[in-house]
Amino acid sequence: MPGKFEQHNNLLAEEPTFNPEQLNIIDKAIADILKKGHVNILKEVDNILHKEIALKLIEAGRDFYVAVNLYKFQDLNQEVALKLIEAGKGYSVAENLDKFQGLDHKEIVLKIIEEGQGVFSLVKCLDKFQGLDHKEIALK
Repeated sequence: MPGKFEQHNNLLAEEPTFNPEQLNIIDKAIADILKKGHVNILKEVDNILHKEIALKLIEAGRDFYVAVNLYKFQDLNQEVALKLIEAGKGYSVAENLDKFQGLDHKEIVLKIIEEGQGVFSLVKCLDKFQGLDHKEIALK
């Protein structure tokens, strides 16, 4: 049985839940992006919703909107980065590392190499990645 410390950590690890108003804003923002073909609506949406909007766009196969507009998104994390890499947009993650918070740089690099998309951008931006053993990466 987990102690209080483990229970507290599990609560912190859970994804945020959104209230109905926030869910409505997320849905309207996505509809606006798909209709207009740009993400300018993000300026009007609270930053805490950007991650969810990005994930929903990626899951809907509209990862392009996220990849080419990363500079307009705020508060993105490892989950969004990995989803973009899996969608073939590793180049965008490598070139926009500063748009993501709390990244495990080694995991991101290895995922880009594994997916095979964005390796050129990875090499070009390798100096932005921290805590890497470059010899180990070169052998991958």
